[in-house]
Amino acid sequence: MSQSIFQETHFLLHSFLLGVIMVVIYDVIRIFRGVIKHGKISIIVEDFLYWIANSILIFIMLYKENNGSLRWFSIAGVALGMILYNVTISSFLVTYIVLALNYIIKFIGDIIKFIVKPFAFLLKKTGKAAGYGCGKGKLFMKFILKRLKNKWRTIKIVLCKR
Repeated sequence: MSQSIFQETHFLLHSFLLGVIMVVIYDVIRIFRGVIKHGKISIIVEDFLYWIANSILIFIMLYKENNGSLRWFSIAGVALGMILYNVTISSFLVTYIVLALNYIIKFIGDIIKFIVKPFAFLLKKTGKAAGYGCGKGKLFMKFILKRLKNKWRTIKIVLCKR
């Protein structure tokens, strides 16, 4: 096999692997979206950043492997790698990884709730007691202020008459 054919085959293989890597990166984004729900704007921003990063990766690959010249089979290799990975493994991996991560997060949340529950109960009880005390304290303060106002009026009247 000639050296040029070997280089072209090597370049095609790198293009194919870059396509696979690009879809794996997008799968990580999809897993992140499956675990943490996203709004439309955040999805748009993530996709925009993803495609910017992919264009940089493709440019670097073309620059290093083929001196920056664009060849049709390099684009075909990237597309083929993306399609084959996406059709075969991608949806299976994303679905089960999201399920596993959601299960793990729910399990950790249940453990935290179990640990915090006694403290929450105590805080609730002491909070009610403090609220009851504060409520009575407010009434008491109103009563005292009302009495002081009455006394102040009496003192003002006595002082004004003299």
